[in-house]
Amino acid sequence: MKEIKIPHFLTSPKVKYTLAMLAILLVLDLVFPVKVPDNYFTVVLDDEGRILSVYLNNEDKWRLKTNVEEVSPFFLKAIIEKEDKYFYFHPGVNFVTKIYFFLNHKFPPVFL
Repeated sequence: MKEIKIPHFLTSPKVKYTLAMLAILLVLDLVFPVKVPDNYFTVVLDDEGRILSVYLNNEDKWRLKTNVEEVSPFFLKAIIEKEDKYFYFHPGVNFVTKIYFFLNHKFPPVFL
């Protein structure tokens, strides 16, 4: 049987620790998933499905539950172009923009 050689950089303590922490976080995410509250606004309809009244949610926001298929593809494209033009080219976090931010700012921002 052929022996599998693990690259040396993968055996360093820092890499092992990082991989262990990522595995722990993944397991915790699977066991205790984040629950997103259904905080949509209330719509009152008549018998024929016409809107009679609309009430804001408890955060005073207009939040309507919808499916992607119900939204215009032009609107989705506009949002992606405005918010994150590299949306289709990264795995969820755009590390290039993160690096750019930290190179142009001396310290990370403080979020309130």
